[in-house]
Amino acid sequence: MTCEEIIAVLEEIALLLELKGENPFKTRAYRNGADTIANYGEDFLQKARDNKLTEIKGFGEALATKVHQLVTEGEMEYHQKLPAEFPDTIFELFQLFHIPGLGPKKIKALHTHLGVASIADLKRVCESGDASQLTRTKCACA
Repeated sequence: MTCEEIIAVLEEIALLLELKGENPFKTRAYRNGADTIANYGEDFLQKARDNKLTEIKGFGEALATKVHQLVTEGEMEYHQKLPAEFPDTIFELFQLFHIPGLGPKKIKALHTHLGVASIADLKRVCESGDASQLTRTKCACA
């Protein structure tokens, strides 16, 4: 497990929590954890293996425990279970973050209110005009 892989897992969890409408502080904890790892000057992986992540500012007990599990076991139970709460096609929508104005909050609204769970669904609601009514902006379909 590399630091880059850990960062990717934490960022994915943050996105899923945001799509789920989870507490923003919880979502931010995962994003901050990813940022902390990216900027950590010492051997982060050794700190994780030694189960000493709570010594790092910004790592609470819950996040430290989950990252320790990821580093020592190669997977995190929480990360394995969370995607099951979403349709498989929802991950297609993560590719759309490069479209200006289409971030996690807008994707959540499209998913919740219009059932958008894939790029094909997004195209459908854009062509029908439903997306622009929901977001009050013109939909940028790929």
